[in-house]
Amino acid sequence: MAQSATCVVRSSTAVGGSAGGMGIAQRACMSRLRLPLLALLVAACASPSPSVSTLQEAAAQGEARFGVPAALTLAVAWTETRWQMPEGDHDAHAHMPAQVGVGGLRPWIAPVDALAADLGVSPETLEEDPALSLLATAALLRRLADARGVDSLEPGDWHEVLADYAGLEGEDVRESYASDVFAWMRRGVSATGPGGDEVLLRSSEVALPDGVSAVRAYSHAEYPGARWVAAHSSNYSNRTASIDRIIIHTTQGSYAGAISWFQNPSANVSAHYVIRSSDGAITQMVHERDKGWHVGNWNSRSIGIEHEGYVADPGRWYTDAMYRSSAALVRHLCGKYGIPMDRAHIVGHSEAPGATHTDPGSGWNWSRFMDLVRGVPEAPPFAASAGAQDAPAEMVSGERAVAWVEYRNDGSREWSLDRTRLGTSSPQDHASPFFDVENWINDHRATPPDHSGYGHGDVGRFTFMITAPEVGEETVVTDTFRLVQEGTTWFGDEVTLSVRVRPSTPPEPPTPADEDGDGSPADADCDDGDPSRYPGAMDVCGDGIDSDCDGVDPVCMEPPATEPPRFEPPGEPVDVERPTELHGSCSVGAGSGHPTFLLSFALVGLALMRRRTQQGP
Repeated sequence: MAQSATCVVRSSTAVGGSAGGMGIAQRACMSRLRLPLLALLVAACASPSPSVSTLQEAAAQGEARFGVPAALTLAVAWTETRWQMPEGDHDAHAHMPAQVGVGGLRPWIAPVDALAADLGVSPETLEEDPALSLLATAALLRRLADARGVDSLEPGDWHEVLADYAGLEGEDVRESYASDVFAWMRRGVSATGPGGDEVLLRSSEVALPDGVSAVRAYSHAEYPGARWVAAHSSNYSNRTASIDRIIIHTTQGSYAGAISWFQNPSANVSAHYVIRSSDGAITQMVHERDKGWHVGNWNSRSIGIEHEGYVADPGRWYTDAMYRSSAALVRHLCGKYGIPMDRAHIVGHSEAPGATHTDPGSGWNWSRFMDLVRGVPEAPPFAASAGAQDAPAEMVSGERAVAWVEYRNDGSREWSLDRTRLGTSSPQDHASPFFDVENWINDHRATPPDHSGYGHGDVGRFTFMITAPEVGEETVVTDTFRLVQEGTTWFGDEVTLSVRVRPSTPPEPPTPADEDGDGSPADADCDDGDPSRYPGAMDVCGDGIDSDCDGVDPVCMEPPATEPPRFEPPGEPVDVERPTELHGSCSVGAGSGHPTFLLSFALVGLALMRRRTQQGP
């Protein structure tokens, strides 16, 4: 795309734009143009394709470039798709267009082509690239905010913008959508994106402007507690038969997306009720006396119930709250119209005559759902069985490592990120020796589950960091854990974590004992009780004491004998090879060393002098 194109605007104000990008003034200029010219002009002024690879990066860039709070963008995307890429398929009712990207852009109201041009990419890219599609979500929020004059990083100021994004009509349902987004921001979410990248929406408070309520009470609904949001009158008709069937559907989109589609006059489709995944909230859109258009030949005899989510991803969408809420509604309708509570009369869309759809799919737990409908006694609310676990066998003091444990949910209640925890036990709530200050909730709460939505029979993993404690010597450090539902109960098997921890600095070897203080350790001293005996001491010959610890007492040298040594007659040649024998223990040869040779002659001289003395004059 040419980079020399120029947009002419009257205002020089630009916020959040990068070099070559579009600021607020340019976007305001574009908003006054007609759609065909808008697409062309935006394409001409678009910046090069931004470089983002993860949803976290895309949200951050959306804040930097468009001034949309990163947390708000992530919360919208989680509300719409649970951070997954929607896939269009024949399960979409009445060929409802598939929502685009992880932000769930609605093609029937969102200018997808213009948003793609705004980012310098093709529309197809937004259907294939999760990060760029999330950036397009931020771009759309910016456009809608400009239209309302919102220029704030406080999420609560965006409540009307959120309702515009959802494309909803009616004050109650508009506030309901904003409330749902804000609820996820308060709760916080940690999950993975389509590419397996870790995405974190940190829990934060959302302050609403004065006069705006978080949730409004809805009226005119036939089912107690349901909200009433009318479908467009062109999407349903009068009923002509008695009611004897209940049809279970999956929206193949978000809760707000389905409501928006049923309000669209060109949709030609509707259902009586729509149920939200996160909390089981129910919206009624068609009166039961009227015929919703949801199941072809059985429309006249049935009531249709839509469930938020996607057939291919039941683990993220078919929540405990949704099952319970839907079962209570079905039980109410069966009692009201005399419908038998069995699988012949409560069926999935895929089971209706001539159906080409697969919803609610194999991931729908019919056994549990029907038990809930019939009121069969359930398992305890909170119960769990410990399974696999992993932690390093050995660590060094101060070292950090990843550990995890798995539990099967044997209870009837779903585990949540904000209430279910792995806590220290035996005794409960003790400070763990493995506490990791950067990762743990506190010193006795290691972690929530890795994901929300672990229902009955699911195996949930709890992953956390551990820090090896300081030890003076190699030690096996052990700690015990159980699950706890905060404010409710402890439950599940106790698991034990054991790690052999070595000191970070090897200890100095102990100083050997030296009882007699002679400087020689006991293991080298021949008598550690006598300071006069040690290796290297002076050893006196002939005293019977091994003072120098060499294993022997030296023998003293014998004095020389009184008989003088024999000498060869003068003139007789000396045999240099034969040693001259002397009395005593010494021998001297002609080839001996100089000191020994002199000693020999000195001894001979002494002997001659003694002999003369004895003989007299």
